[in-house]
Amino acid sequence: MKPKKIIFIAAFTAAVLISSCAPRPVYKVEPDEKIARIYNGRKILGEEIDSIKAMINFERTDGGSFVFYIYFYNGSEEKIRVEPADIYSENYGDYSYLGKKKDETLLINVIDPEKHLDQIDKQINSAEANLAAAHTTSCIFSGADLLSDIVSAGERKTMDEIEEREREREERRINEKLEQERYRDEIEALNAGKSYWMNETLRLTVLRPGEETGGIIYLPFNAKTDRFRIIIPLSDKNFRFKFLQIKKDFQD
Repeated sequence: MKPKKIIFIAAFTAAVLISSCAPRPVYKVEPDEKIARIYNGRKILGEEIDSIKAMINFERTDGGSFVFYIYFYNGSEEKIRVEPADIYSENYGDYSYLGKKKDETLLINVIDPEKHLDQIDKQINSAEANLAAAHTTSCIFSGADLLSDIVSAGERKTMDEIEEREREREERRINEKLEQERYRDEIEALNAGKSYWMNETLRLTVLRPGEETGGIIYLPFNAKTDRFRIIIPLSDKNFRFKFLQIKKDFQD
């Protein structure tokens, strides 16, 4: 291989390794309108329409989503339906520098907690089925070992052969035990996630007059925007809250 080609390959490989190890940018969210209040370090936005109050604050980033907490109080004389799946975000401002028209909007729905819980249930069922299959396989091999011992009872085996067979069986039993523990750990983690999504996230709710509710929502972030508003439809009303999406690198 020619020296120039070797140098090129080495340089290309180094560039790939450096880019793969580079820290991912961190996104933070700041309100882009008047703050209703600051509580426990959280900048809270609020709006009231026809005696219905909505408040929202940014909590954190989690994976590929922004996490917000939303609170509602129904001060009206009618029931209102809180439907998390209807909440969405849209960009605002001039995005011509991104090659988009000024009025072109990018709509992103929050993660539907009910659908997410259905997915978790499917994963739990799959993990439980795998655990049952692993247990059945272990029982089959145990039975096969017993049958093998009965069939070969009259055969003469050297000590090395006996020890080798026992080593193989012990290794298999250890692997079977580890596999079953892995499935149990997976089921435990999935159940913990299910409990979180059932109890901490904003769920489908009908608020009677004087009732309140609140919970977490997950909004997938869009790297192609730096301003967005969260729109919360309630009955025939739309609550809107503006935010800035700020990209911050670790080296900043």
